[in-house]
Amino acid sequence: MIMALHPSIPLFFVSLCSSVFLISSTNSWFMAWLALEINLLSFIPLMLSNSKYSSESSLKYFLTQTLASVIVLASSLLGMIWLPVLSSMSLMLALLLKVGAAPTHHWLPAVAEGLMWSQVFILLTIQKLAPLILVSYLFSSKSIFTIMTIYIVFSAVFGSIGGLVHPSLRKILSFSSIAHMSWILVSIQYSNFLWLNYFLLYTIILISVIYSFILTNSNKLSHLINKPSDSFSALLLVLPLLSLGGLPPFLGFLPKFLVLQQLMNYSNSFIFLILLSSTLISLFFYIRISIMAILNHRSNLTYSLESSPTLSGLSWNTVGLLIPSLLFLSI
Repeated sequence: MIMALHPSIPLFFVSLCSSVFLISSTNSWFMAWLALEINLLSFIPLMLSNSKYSSESSLKYFLTQTLASVIVLASSLLGMIWLPVLSSMSLMLALLLKVGAAPTHHWLPAVAEGLMWSQVFILLTIQKLAPLILVSYLFSSKSIFTIMTIYIVFSAVFGSIGGLVHPSLRKILSFSSIAHMSWILVSIQYSNFLWLNYFLLYTIILISVIYSFILTNSNKLSHLINKPSDSFSALLLVLPLLSLGGLPPFLGFLPKFLVLQQLMNYSNSFIFLILLSSTLISLFFYIRISIMAILNHRSNLTYSLESSPTLSGLSWNTVGLLIPSLLFLSI
């Protein structure tokens, strides 16, 4: 029996979500720091399972988040001795370390590798929401904008290239999250509505991808390529990955289109080219996986949607990804 079935787990999950709501509603940095600590201590028990790597991942996550918390406290001391600019910069660096943005991203794939899929989902979504809310409060100086630009460029480059060299699907999703973080950081610069919508749509897509991996029991690229029994089921399996990469007309293209539209409106051609290039690299990788999975099928086996619950689930999953693309008919 895995740790996720323990009766205390719902309590820790409620505490985890409550800390996010506390951060979004507080007007005190001390209360925000306290909520971040509650968030950390609530997630650590959720990371534990029967996996032999879960304890190692929990320790890595705890040490990284503790380091970021120490930097947050140090930035408050800098603010007390009348160094507000340096205080804001160190606070921003601590928050970007917490969300795993490049170049301070190396802990994220290592932690995700030892977790179950449900824990990976929480790590890549809920655990990033609270620091991102605080990041959106810190745009007050040119130095902060410079730091954000550096992290945007590094996240886009490392996130797109990192997925090319790892066979583990958990690490691939981690680097994909790093690449998406560059888009979220860009959208934070323009409006809260834009980045919250991007984060919500990314969460929906990630649910779809992880759901496909769970149904097919896929953990490595070799599983993803060799497991489907016919070309149709292979197609349904890889379509969520194409949506995650931002290929039109899937849901993943919609938030990226909105961000690119804002970049064009403000004539930010440098960031526009960086983000577009990183997306093309990611799409090349996802399309290559898709072609290999579809062509490497066993044509002598056939399944129907009624006879295969896995294929049925993937079919509904794909329909859910395609429906939002109808929004482009009115654009």
